[in-house]
Amino acid sequence: MIIAVTGGTGFFGSHLIKGLLDYGHHVILLKRSTSDLWRIKEFVSEVDMFDIDVTPLSVLYNRHSKINACIHTATDYGHAHNNIHNIFQTNVSLPFRLLSSLHSTGCKVFINTDTFYTFSQVQHDYMHMKTYILTKKHFREIGEKFSSLGNIKFINMKLFHLYGTMDGDKKFTTTP
Repeated sequence: MIIAVTGGTGFFGSHLIKGLLDYGHHVILLKRSTSDLWRIKEFVSEVDMFDIDVTPLSVLYNRHSKINACIHTATDYGHAHNNIHNIFQTNVSLPFRLLSSLHSTGCKVFINTDTFYTFSQVQHDYMHMKTYILTKKHFREIGEKFSSLGNIKFINMKLFHLYGTMDGDKKFTTTP
């Protein structure tokens, strides 16, 4: 299968790509031109990389006329005090642009990685993550609605805390 992956230079995405390659899939990494490739350096030559921030999606579809599935793992938590525009672009705009354009090329499956945090938690303990939680909820609702109208299966996968080899040292420290 030909599988497009976003967020493949991050912790979860890099492990996902390695697993997909181990199972013989052709992987297209949709990344920013500024992405750090250190987590995938051992198998970067086996991945078709596409800089989504500088190259139009039409170039991707000209190169790969049939993409079977997309796994969207890219996310912006807002930890770096990113503005709401950047968080919205990463968590809503980018995945919707991919979902709708991949649907038009005949892609059959879009897997979205979601958060286990809920809106009720925002009101109590996680105010610092409000924008992240709301944008993830917003895209999940859009993806489910879009899937019901079209011919693409939208799978929403809620991730809990992940930690392991090549993860950040500050993962379980609080962000002011």
